Amino acid sequence: MHLNPMKFGVIAFLACVLAFAGQAFSQEDEGEYIGWSQGLKYTVQEGDTLWDLSEKFFDTPAMWPELWKQNPHIKNPHWIEPGTVINLFVEDGVAFIPKPEPPAPEPVEVVEVVVEEPPKPPVYYYPSIEKAGFVRKNLVESLGEIVDITENRFLASTGNTVYISLTKDYPYAEGDRFTLWRPLNKIKDNFNGKFRKREIGTQHLIVGEVLCTRLSNGSMRATVEETYRAIKIGDQLMSYRNLPSDIIILPGVPGMEGKIVAEENDREIFGAGDVVFINKGTDEGIAEGQEYSLFFDKELKAKRSENAVFSELAGKFIVLIAQDNNATALITESLETIRVGTIFRTQEMLER
Repeated sequence: MHLNPMKFGVIAFLACVLAFAGQAFSQEDEGEYIGWSQGLKYTVQEGDTLWDLSEKFFDTPAMWPELWKQNPHIKNPHWIEPGTVINLFVEDGVAFIPKPEPPAPEPVEVVEVVVEEPPKPPVYYYPSIEKAGFVRKNLVESLGEIVDITENRFLASTGNTVYISLTKDYPYAEGDRFTLWRPLNKIKDNFNGKFRKREIGTQHLIVGEVLCTRLSNGSMRATVEETYRAIKIGDQLMSYRNLPSDIIILPGVPGMEGKIVAEENDREIFGAGDVVFINKGTDEGIAEGQEYSLFFDKELKAKRSENAVFSELAGKFIVLIAQDNNATALITESLETIRVGTIFRTQEMLER
């Protein structure tokens, strides 16, 4: 259908209209298809007929049947009610309308929560703790006794083979590790009471470690893995002591006071790095990791006033192993020569 372009400007109310039908032909996840139509419209004036309008807009009256077909609402093509709006040109189609993107989510403010780890407690590192002995009222129950050393040796050292007679019903297994110990003298507290020395217990000297290589008929063949002191026939077997080398430092018991009653190697004079036994234990609150200071009390005699006691700071120790009535301690600092009988108290180490 050919339209006369010169005649469009004459009629002001002719317009190009884009209309969308309200019904969707189909709908998908991505959007939907919508029917549409567009064209030119004209408002009928008094006296207009389709014949006249065809000639007016299409330059030929012969187009009136096509014009009537586009306007099925017109009942009589020869008389049209004034004010009726008719379609001069119509074009139909289908458009795909994509679904609108969902609105972006509101940004979520991420609050970083910083969890501060509690401060780690102070630690004293003592790699030789496996060598430290202890004192007990009753002997540790022996798991066996060395009865022979390979090549008829009198003493054994690392790498040597020893034979052990097993003395207890115990779940021994090849590949297990054991600690060797030796009972020594009775340790007494010479500073507890005026008339009687209190016996604390028997010293257990740790001499080494062995690894079980074979079990046979109530006996064990073992290899010496560690030698702390000379190992000999008669030394005893106990379960392996897996003591931690990192000792958490703890404050001492308030008001605690006691004395050193012996040094592990039975020396009278000793200092930093030596292991000692003290006359206080778990019964009075002593625990592994507690620190105490050592003092010498000097009596100051005066002619015109009462005698006074001056406490001279001598050193410091940390508790390694605590028993009920005594404890094993390591002297960590020494400012003066330390002896059996040196006093310890709960007091921080002072700068000298």
